[in-house]
Amino acid sequence: MVKRITAAAALLLMFVLCTMLSGCSVKFSQISDLIRPPVYSRENEELRKAFKADFSAEAVYKAPISGEYLSAFLTYDINSDGTQEALVFYSDDAFDNTVSIAVYGRQNGEWHLSSQTDGNGCDVYSVEFEDFDLDGAVELVVCWSLFDSKSNKMLSVYSVNKETLSLQRLTAEMYTVKEFVDIDGDSDNEIFLIHLDATSGKQESSAKLMGMTDSGFALIEKRSLDGNVSGYKGIITEHKDGSVTFFIDAYKGENQMITEVVTWNTLTSAMNVPLLDSETRMNTQSWRSMRLFCTDINGDSRLEIPTQEVFENGEIWTDGSEQPTYPFLTTWFTIENDTPETVGRTLVNLGERCLFTIPDMWEDRFAVTMHEGEGKWDFYQINPYTGEKKSYLFSVVFLTKDAWESDGSSKYESYMLLKETDNKCLAVTGINTENELNVSFDMLSRAFSYFSQ
Repeated sequence: MVKRITAAAALLLMFVLCTMLSGCSVKFSQISDLIRPPVYSRENEELRKAFKADFSAEAVYKAPISGEYLSAFLTYDINSDGTQEALVFYSDDAFDNTVSIAVYGRQNGEWHLSSQTDGNGCDVYSVEFEDFDLDGAVELVVCWSLFDSKSNKMLSVYSVNKETLSLQRLTAEMYTVKEFVDIDGDSDNEIFLIHLDATSGKQESSAKLMGMTDSGFALIEKRSLDGNVSGYKGIITEHKDGSVTFFIDAYKGENQMITEVVTWNTLTSAMNVPLLDSETRMNTQSWRSMRLFCTDINGDSRLEIPTQEVFENGEIWTDGSEQPTYPFLTTWFTIENDTPETVGRTLVNLGERCLFTIPDMWEDRFAVTMHEGEGKWDFYQINPYTGEKKSYLFSVVFLTKDAWESDGSSKYESYMLLKETDNKCLAVTGINTENELNVSFDMLSRAFSYFSQ
């Protein structure tokens, strides 16, 4: 009996894994298709009974997989009449690759089917409500998962007829990441989309800004981006002095990254992509060798963008290596009037989420040796002309609080605690104050900092 149960469980697990990995399946439905949404209230129970009376018993519910609303049964005042209407997301059967929306209204205290609309995908990714034109009535925004794409989705916006509760599709746009943002200060949101298109022979990426008009949604502007990316982390928006800046961290393969920057100038109503080379159609200005995201590194409430270059005055030693490798020097910059402006230069320990901000007077005058196995960095002053080491400056070690508390009095007896956060510690030893670079404990305490991503 136990073997039979185990075998059945294994088969179920294999089915679930295959389903998750394959996206929307032609023959099988996703997990959300198989799990009926829980009934928490009498109202939901009444709605479920009304739906069963109107549709085939083979119909399967399609719960959104992301966002605020995570049930296939959703109640909301979609026509602004002061009462709740209901939306039900479903497919006709387990083999149907199209999700539909059933809209229910209340009549004499009972749910009655008002309209039915076919959607634009095989599953519901998210559901949102936005009043894009500030007329007091919301538009329904549904993001759909697509059968033939794991990274891209379809965004559909619907208006609601207040009398019939029917849905009219205003637009349907393919996208990879999106953001609703008020670009012109008129209190209503526009739609900003990034779309990575790999359907043609050459992969392309674009930024698109759309706004609502009397007749629906219209394209405001569209610009090309660097298409040589594998995906996006998301969009962060910054408003400043009548302009909007979008920061989009993009992955280039397994480890490398860039940040796409798209700006919108409200006064000129113009979109720009300041880091994109107009000839190569590539963004090399924000390239880095690691998954390091945009971060406010100096506490000015503005994002800084990291970019990297090889630091030839540094070396990384790993256990058992016969030759060192070079570390990277990370320069952080902001965008001012569509122009990069450097904020600071750092050495980054990504695993420890710690960086060392290089003082201006240190440029070309120091070297560092990183011992990865020990988590230790040794700093030296060098001759800026020859690169030869002149003197030892100090050493730091990265460790956990537990290690510091247990080994601090023995293994790290000569170290002083410099920084700490969460379960991480940074300790320093051997500070040489007799040097030309003004090294001191206080200076190092300011130069080293932890950051979050």
